[in-house]
Amino acid sequence: MGGPYEDLSGIKAARIQSVKRAHAVQLFKEGHYEQSLGYFADLETDPIEVMSLFPNLLPYDVRKQYELIRSGMPEHIPEEKAYPSLINFLVRARAALPPLAPNNAGGATPPGPSPADYTEFANVTNVAVFIDTVLLKAYSRLDDSRLASLLRLPNHVHVQEGRKVLMDKQRHHELVLLYRAKGMHREALELLAKLGTNPANGPLGGPAETIAYLKVLGRPQMQLIAEFSRWVLSSYPDDALAIFKEERVPDMRLPSDTVLQHLKQNAHQLVIPFLEHIIHNPSIQERGAEFHDELIFQYLDTVQALQKDRVDSQKKAFIPAGSEPGLLGVTRGKLLSFLEQSNFYSPGRILSKFIHSFQEETLYEERAILLSRIGKHDQALNIYAHKLHNYDMAEEYCGRHYNPDNEESRDVYLQLLNVYLHPPAGIAPMIQPAMTLLSKHHQRIDTPRALSLLPSALPIAQLQPFFEAVLRDTTRTKRNNQVVKNLLKSEKQQIHEQLIRARSRVIKVTDDRICPVCNKRLGNSVFACHPNGVVVHFMCLQTQQAQQQHAALSGSSGAGAKKGGGMMLGSM
Repeated sequence: MGGPYEDLSGIKAARIQSVKRAHAVQLFKEGHYEQSLGYFADLETDPIEVMSLFPNLLPYDVRKQYELIRSGMPEHIPEEKAYPSLINFLVRARAALPPLAPNNAGGATPPGPSPADYTEFANVTNVAVFIDTVLLKAYSRLDDSRLASLLRLPNHVHVQEGRKVLMDKQRHHELVLLYRAKGMHREALELLAKLGTNPANGPLGGPAETIAYLKVLGRPQMQLIAEFSRWVLSSYPDDALAIFKEERVPDMRLPSDTVLQHLKQNAHQLVIPFLEHIIHNPSIQERGAEFHDELIFQYLDTVQALQKDRVDSQKKAFIPAGSEPGLLGVTRGKLLSFLEQSNFYSPGRILSKFIHSFQEETLYEERAILLSRIGKHDQALNIYAHKLHNYDMAEEYCGRHYNPDNEESRDVYLQLLNVYLHPPAGIAPMIQPAMTLLSKHHQRIDTPRALSLLPSALPIAQLQPFFEAVLRDTTRTKRNNQVVKNLLKSEKQQIHEQLIRARSRVIKVTDDRICPVCNKRLGNSVFACHPNGVVVHFMCLQTQQAQQQHAALSGSSGAGAKKGGGMMLGSM
C-alpha cells in the first residue's frame, strides 16, 4: 500500500526544511547575510520572521513574537553589509504579492489610504504593509535614491510610519510621492505650499512642484485645485496659468465656468488668456455664449482702460482701429477679429454694454460690427460714412453683407446710398460718394428706388455716368436675353419635329415575331420598342431595367439603369 512510507517521506522533508532553516539562522548569526537570506527565500519563510532578525525595523511588540528565532542574535548588525541582502529578499517577497491596481487617470485619483494606514504600525496584520514599510526603511538607511521608485507607484507603505522615516531624513519630495500614491492630495499640497513659499528650500522652493501636482488633478479635485492654486496665482500668476490650460481627458477636464470665476477673483489678468485658450483650443472649443460674451467684455474693458491712458497728442491723430501702438493695438485687433469671426456671442447684450459703459464717440468699428449682427445695416453704414468718413470701408461692408436672396441684405447698397444722400441733421448730403456708388454698383441697386432718393435739385449732368452704365447694362442684358430666346425657340422647333417623326413611326408586329429577351412570341401581349427598332415584351423590358439598376447599385456595371426614355409601348 505504501502508506507508512509516504508518512516517512513527509517526516523526512520536514526535517530537511528544519535543518535548512537552522542553517540559515546560523549563517545569519555568523554574518553571512546573503547566503542566509537566500536560504530563507528558498524556504519561503514568513517575511515578518526574517525582518524580525533586524533590530529597529519592526515594532517591539511584533519582534517579541519571534523571540525564539532571535535568540542569540547580535544586537548590532552592520547595515552596509546586511541591508543589501535584506532588500533583495524583500523585493523577491514583494513580487510574490498580488499586484495593486494602477492609479486611475494617470495617477490623479488613487484609491486612497487603506485601513492599515490609520492603524498603529504595531497593530498591523497585513504582511504587505510590513514588507513595503521595512523596504522603505532599508532604502532610507542604505540608498535613499531608490525611495522614489518605491513610492511613485501604488504601494503598501504605512503612511504614519513612512512619514516619520521620510521627515527624519528630510526627504520631502518622496513624502509627496507617498501622499500622492495614497490619494492624500491635501496633505501633499499642504507640504508643497509650506515648502514652495520659501525659495531657499531647494527644488521644492517655488511654484514648480505645486503646479506639476495640480496639473495631474482633475474635475473631482476642483475644490483642492482652487484652494491650493491661490498662493501660486498670487505670487506666480504667469506660471499658474498652466494649471488650468493643461490638457486633460474629457472626464477629468476642469469646469470652465468654475475656473473662470476662480481666476476673476484671484488673478484677473489671466482671464483673457484662459478664455482664449478654451475658445480657440481645438480640443475644447467652448461655444457657450457666456464665454464668448465674457471674452468680448474683457477685451472692451482692457481697450477702454488703455485708451484713457493715451496722451492727448495720440488721441488727435487718426490711427486705424487695431493699429494703435503697444498693447492697445494688439487687444483691439483681437477684439475686432473675434467680433467678426465668432458666431456664439450675443450682439444685443454687447451693445447694451456700449450704451451704459462707453462714450458714444468711441469704438466706432466695433459698434458697426455689432449693428451688422442684428441686421441694423443703415446704422452701421452711418458710422462708416459720417463717423469714420471712410467710404471704402462702407463699400467693403456692403460687399460682405450683400445677398440678393436675403430680404434683409439685398438692399444694403441702396441703404448706403440713402445714408449718403439723407445724412443726420447738420450734415450736408454726400453727393460725390453717392454718384460713385451708383456708377460702380448699379447692378446691385434697384434703379427706380435709387432715383427716388436723389435730390430734385441734382443736375442731370452728374447722373450721366450712372445712366450710361445702367443703359449699357440694360442693353447688354436685353441682347443676351434675345439670343437666349432665339436659341430656346430653335430648340423647341427641333423637339417638335422629333415628336412628329416619333408619332408617325409604324411598328409591325406579326404572329411570328419573337421577343429577343425571352425568345417567345410577342402575340397579343403589351410590348415595348427600343429606339433602335427592337421590340420586346413589356415585362421583359421591366426585368432588364431591374437587373441594370441592381448592377448599377452594386457597382458591377458602369452603365446606369435606363428609365425607358425613347421607348414606345403598345399592344396588339
